[in-house]
Amino acid sequence: MSIFTEEDFKHIWGIIGPQQNRTKCPEHRARNAFNKAKDIIDAEISGDFVEAGCWKGGVSALFGYMCEKEGKGRKTQVFDSFEGMSEAIEEIDGKRAMVPEVQLRNFNLDDFNETCYNLMKLKEETFEIYPGWVDDTMPTGGNELGEIAILRVDVDWYEPTKIVIETLYPKLITGGYFICDDYGAWKGARKACDDYRIEHDIMDKIIQTFKGADLYRGTEHWWQKS
Repeated sequence: MSIFTEEDFKHIWGIIGPQQNRTKCPEHRARNAFNKAKDIIDAEISGDFVEAGCWKGGVSALFGYMCEKEGKGRKTQVFDSFEGMSEAIEEIDGKRAMVPEVQLRNFNLDDFNETCYNLMKLKEETFEIYPGWVDDTMPTGGNELGEIAILRVDVDWYEPTKIVIETLYPKLITGGYFICDDYGAWKGARKACDDYRIEHDIMDKIIQTFKGADLYRGTEHWWQKS
């Protein structure tokens, strides 16, 4: 029997959800992260939970809560500029590259700290934080990581997504989950995932995160590494 219940999710969502504005993920995407972490912990699969691109830290807090309840020293590793979104290459990333300025610059490390430590009451030692652009943090912090059980990527554009995948995907263990928040709606992120899969002959089935009865084009997609 799992140590996690629906009450755990309700508790987390009540803190990070829309009323607190701590995540841009709708409930079905947060629930997917919860379910994937639950599956990993229930199966006693080793490896840390990693989020590249965390905004105000809502999903990172969800992972951190689950690490702490498991109580076996699993960590949540977080990579983000904490300065906003990086520059897009419009020829690759497409028209969605034209994002309003308020969305580019509306968060910082203080927002993450508020979410994880003040609102969720989590321990600082549960997290390893890597502030900075991923082209700077992947060669240092990224290369130093050990096994990864969940790799959740939400860095929007082609170049940062490709950098994260190239550095961290080889560390994702068999049975681990790769989640791309942007795959279904952001051209650059999708191309980065597809290019990497082609280059490395990855045939694992890509699955759209279930959105409900109104599902027609979901943003988030994931696969389990075989």
